[in-house]
Amino acid sequence: VAAFRGDLRAPLPLHPLEKALIWVAALNVCSLPWMLGGMRPWAQFIALGLSLIAFGLSLFPRRYTDHLVHGEAYTFVPLKKLLRWPLWWIGLVFFGYVLIQALNPSYEFRQFPTSWGMVPIAHVEWLPTGMRTPFAMMNPWRQMMIWGAPFLLACALWAGFTRRKSVITLLTAIVANATILAIVGMVARETANGKILWVVKGLKNYAFSSFIYKNHAGSFFALTLGLTLALAVYHHTTARRKRHRSSPAPLMVFLAMIQAVAVLQSYSRAAILITGAFLVVFTLITGGRLVWTGGLMAAPLLLGIFVVGLAGFGFMASKLVNSERTLDRLQSLTDADRTDQSALFRQIAWQAGLEMSSERPNLGWGSGGFRFLFPKYQMSRPEIMWRENKRGRTFMFWEHAHNDYLQLLIETGRIGAGVIGLGLITFLINFIRARGFSHPTALALLGAGGISLAHAGADFPLQNPAILVTLATTALFTLILPRLETRTR
Repeated sequence: VAAFRGDLRAPLPLHPLEKALIWVAALNVCSLPWMLGGMRPWAQFIALGLSLIAFGLSLFPRRYTDHLVHGEAYTFVPLKKLLRWPLWWIGLVFFGYVLIQALNPSYEFRQFPTSWGMVPIAHVEWLPTGMRTPFAMMNPWRQMMIWGAPFLLACALWAGFTRRKSVITLLTAIVANATILAIVGMVARETANGKILWVVKGLKNYAFSSFIYKNHAGSFFALTLGLTLALAVYHHTTARRKRHRSSPAPLMVFLAMIQAVAVLQSYSRAAILITGAFLVVFTLITGGRLVWTGGLMAAPLLLGIFVVGLAGFGFMASKLVNSERTLDRLQSLTDADRTDQSALFRQIAWQAGLEMSSERPNLGWGSGGFRFLFPKYQMSRPEIMWRENKRGRTFMFWEHAHNDYLQLLIETGRIGAGVIGLGLITFLINFIRARGFSHPTALALLGAGGISLAHAGADFPLQNPAILVTLATTALFTLILPRLETRTR
């Protein structure tokens, strides 16, 4: 009788431990962007602490009884699931490698009366080496903390999420938080006079929303724009499968347009170009799929209202975006007659970075150590050594290589970068085995993550903890959703 009434098909409530995991994960992912993108040590400590709490919650055994299960009670042991996951072991190998670097420093930071320098110290030659440097500036321990937060959170989500509802709830929280951040950024751009969140001092037209660096803001909103569109794909496909006449998909597209305006207002040229390419590809794929499946005729009245709403929003957005400045920056990127000094500096810095990497190609110089030894390779390149300004000539201190892949190679060498590469290959194999390429939402999530990975080749978005944690969460959603869908079917 229960089966006839449909009681066995009714959705079950989430386990209390899984609910708690959603709350902690949401607090972690959503709070980091507000804390200046997580670029300060205090924010990184908070992120690591929340990730540790999430990791601990995810490993508690769960007893499913009474209203939590259809049929007989059972116990779910998340630790077994985690131990069978290859990416967990690959991550441990990588952090073990970085730990050896931290414990075997080959250089030490020395502060002098008017300057600072790096002094060679005794170390084990055949082991990976790092640098003994101030934590406040950067060192291997702080770098491990930045990398450890997204790794632990990803492991917690893999082990602890057992329902599609958990994934969609956390994804919705990330999208809602990013939309609020985008609106705050637009309002602050007009009213805060360069201050970040009206409180923290920042440079006008350089900082945006809660981010200190405009390129980080552009990359973050480009990533969340992709997540929002992936959520729209999920709601649309779910509504069609269940034969619902409407869904939240149009609302998700509207929120994505708000974030698109935020990408424009960040004035990040690379983020704008990559986002534009993503939107073109996304539109072609989803538009073709709608035509192929007949989705455009499913709700003509709703579609007409949505098109009118988009047109009205586009008009309002044109008033908000400083189109003259944005187009000018895009032209300076593509116009050969107007050489972009920033792009030229980066090309020279990449050449110096390749030279730096070639001196320790296998083991690298040490995680978090790029900025401390890079001045040695600047000396032969005066273009990236000194900057002329109103105060005269000042030294150009490069904290990052403006290419995350090159910096990873410099700091961890071929061995460390190879372990990361092995992790990416394992990720793709798992994605293919889960039939992710036939899952529209997972495919959209994969494209969203590709935005950040593409931007990392021309800047350093993956040095931003807010972007890194959001990207790790996106990667886990990409793997989890197809598996949950297959299990449900």
